[in-house]
Amino acid sequence: PQPVCLSSAEELFHGTYDNQLVEIEAQFLGRASSPSNGLALALQAGNRFLTVLLDAGVALVTAAFGLLALLSPVLVSPDDIDPAAAQGAPNSPPSAGYPLGTDNFGRSVLDLIIVGSRISLLVGLTATLGAVVVGSAVGLASGYYGGTRIVSVLSALTNWFLVIPWLVLAIVLAAILGPTLWNIILVIAVTSWAMTARLVRSQTLAVRRLP
Repeated sequence: PQPVCLSSAEELFHGTYDNQLVEIEAQFLGRASSPSNGLALALQAGNRFLTVLLDAGVALVTAAFGLLALLSPVLVSPDDIDPAAAQGAPNSPPSAGYPLGTDNFGRSVLDLIIVGSRISLLVGLTATLGAVVVGSAVGLASGYYGGTRIVSVLSALTNWFLVIPWLVLAIVLAAILGPTLWNIILVIAVTSWAMTARLVRSQTLAVRRLP
């Protein structure tokens, strides 16, 4: 009778387990097929599609401005943005010759945007690159050489740049160095590297603690 008891126990166990699996599967299918969950899934899919569409639109606009910035010397001549050589009527509305209208000197607003995008991208990309380089170097040194006096100095310097009003510091540095293009890039890079240093330091410490 002992083998029969074992066989009956196994059948009872497997039967109970199979019944539980069937119930879980039925509950899952019921939840997935319910109108409320179906609506939630549809809303999630719609939100993801809108997010992807928005990201694609931002990428296209950024790429378009980058292309215009690279081609600005070809598309716009120096005479087109010279107030003395402007041929349009001041403050005119958009037209076929001036798609975005003119400014108070009669210059095309579209030409000014194209020329200005080149300077803006140059300042933004160069200053960001400088801030990333300085912040990564300080963060790696602070995280790798832990417990030394150099780390204390770098941490204090990073904290100082984090708490000081960066706009005031940028204005003071720009006034001292002069309002040139490269000085503006230097000022933005100097006042923007501290957060990058803090993030890189935390990641470096996490990597050091790995076995």
